[in-house]
Amino acid sequence: MRARSAPFHTFVLSLLAAVMAFAAAIGPWAPLLRPAAAAGSPDLTVESITINPNDPSVGDAVSIVVQVKNIGNAPSPSCYVTAEIDGAIIDNQSINGLQPGMTATAVFSWPATAGVHVIEATADSTDIVAESNETSNTASYTLE
Repeated sequence: MRARSAPFHTFVLSLLAAVMAFAAAIGPWAPLLRPAAAAGSPDLTVESITINPNDPSVGDAVSIVVQVKNIGNAPSPSCYVTAEIDGAIIDNQSINGLQPGMTATAVFSWPATAGVHVIEATADSTDIVAESNETSNTASYTLE
């Protein structure tokens, strides 16, 4: 490896000093030089939770159908949807990325038990999607 000569180091230091002086001089104008933010963000929401059968008996295999919609104005990458019964996770499923306005379906299975149950579904349950609204990802359904 060839050693750099002193003039190169002098040039680099001079360039660094010039950049720092320029940055100090523009001060309040700096935000105008930043790149513009992306033209929108995805926003995943649980549009609906339905079950089949509608009125299950103890021991029935219940299908929990979760519709996830991108109500944002940019595409979302693939992510996970989680279903819970009474606060206990029953499964996680991956859904493909969604264009704005598109919907994906995740279907979960659960053996019905006696009593009233709260089914909760969360889109982007691992928080991998940077969304315009991170608080709209969960919905619930009460099975009586």
